[in-house]
Amino acid sequence: MSKLRLSKELFSIRMKRFSLLIIIALTIFSAVFILFWKLHANSVKEKAKYESIIETRTLAESTQNQIAFLSKEVLQLASLSSITKWVENNDSPEILHDIQRDLLSASKEKRIYNQIRLLDDQGLEIVRIDFDNDKGAQVVQEDLLQDKGSRYYFEETRSLMEGQVYVSPLDLNIENSIIEEPLNPVMRFGTPLYNSEGDFSGIVILNYMGGRILNLIRNKTSSLPGTFSLINDDGYWLINQVPEYEWGFLYPDRNKMNMSILHPTLWHQLGNKISQQTETDKKIITSKWIVPAIDNVVTRSNDWLAVYELDYSELGVSISDAFYRYFKFFIVLFPIMLLLSAFINQIVSTNKSYQLRLKRMALYDSLTGLPNRHLFYDRLANLVAAQGRTPNHFAILFMDLDGFKAVNDKYGHEAGDKVLKSVSEKLRILTRKSDTISRFGGDEFVLLLANVKNNENCGKIASEIVKSISEAILIDGNTINIGCSIGIKLVEDAKLKSTDSLLEEADQAMYQAKKNGKNRYEFASEEIIKNEESPS
Repeated sequence: MSKLRLSKELFSIRMKRFSLLIIIALTIFSAVFILFWKLHANSVKEKAKYESIIETRTLAESTQNQIAFLSKEVLQLASLSSITKWVENNDSPEILHDIQRDLLSASKEKRIYNQIRLLDDQGLEIVRIDFDNDKGAQVVQEDLLQDKGSRYYFEETRSLMEGQVYVSPLDLNIENSIIEEPLNPVMRFGTPLYNSEGDFSGIVILNYMGGRILNLIRNKTSSLPGTFSLINDDGYWLINQVPEYEWGFLYPDRNKMNMSILHPTLWHQLGNKISQQTETDKKIITSKWIVPAIDNVVTRSNDWLAVYELDYSELGVSISDAFYRYFKFFIVLFPIMLLLSAFINQIVSTNKSYQLRLKRMALYDSLTGLPNRHLFYDRLANLVAAQGRTPNHFAILFMDLDGFKAVNDKYGHEAGDKVLKSVSEKLRILTRKSDTISRFGGDEFVLLLANVKNNENCGKIASEIVKSISEAILIDGNTINIGCSIGIKLVEDAKLKSTDSLLEEADQAMYQAKKNGKNRYEFASEEIIKNEESPS
């Protein structure tokens, strides 16, 4: 094994190990990131779900409290002494004047009612106080009073018992069959009036500036993440992020802007009058029904559904957020992972390199890089075992250099080492990759030739080796001539002899070549073996 081959092998091992370390590091990083991201996302979601419930509940309660307050207001106005007197004696001009005074005072003080009205038992306006922010509160002249007997809120309030309050649906104010511009949301709070004999005398009704409730809701939710909407119990939006979706029940061209039409599944789920929370793959939807009611008072009104939708992207826990944070952490941590992997790889590679060097020292000659005795015997054993499976011949060539001692004596051991390296390179060139070239020590080399047919093939290879080795070698400016003697043992059936005896026969043939004049090769034969075994 050459140093270049060893370096390539080490480089390949290091790169494979480094790549594996990077893959492991990325896998661990990804697994840990996913685990912590899920924990983080779940924690954020649970907190958001809890806060959504609190916000929706708080908003619903404040809205209900406002409606309850307004319901009590209309009852208080109905109990004014001037109105109580009018119920018993509605023909007195002085009483009407007192009512105008009292209702005007209430309108100026509250500043939240568009109108405060007293209607008689036929629905005719007896007293009406109008209010706007520019003109303030004003008593409407008698000739401008209107007949409201056919309006739904009169009929609804008239049907109640004393002490009950009618709360109208939240809608837009309509004057002369035209929706007032700019839009003026209105809620009407009415209570019936009965005289001491139990006869119906009329109603007191407040036109509350409904926009105040809507603005209250918008202001409280404007700073919150997500979107908030308010829907009446017919499925029409009173508050929506898209204004064109609002008040669909009052505009013919918006009649289909209804949750039951646009989102039937969600409406079916939310429309069961139960406060709940739903989680989809993209958002958290929290809903609560707002039911106008006050203690001991029956109200008749449309209920409202408050819906709070919180998108995961606004919480920073969506899939895109996960990829963004993963990429951000990856950019920061990847160089660290590279350095750590490189450090670990260096430690492991150094240890592996040391092990490979130990293996090389144990199996390869340190000077020439050729297999040593141990590896030669291992390869020989493999050929013997393989011959037992497939009847292929192999050969052992035992080679000893001629004239090498003189080189050491004349030019020194350093020059001798260079000669040995030169011989090794020549042998590599002349043999196949499947063959084994081994240095046994000193100037002895042993070759294993796999899959040779006969002695003729072996002789041809040996002849080329002898010719190549005998060519002059230039070492440090000196021309050096050496030769080699080779003993050949063709192994046709290795089971008949041991590996040591096979090697011994090749060795004896090599000595016979030296006796016959050197710089040549000889085949192992029974005659040579007998001559070597006989006493000298």
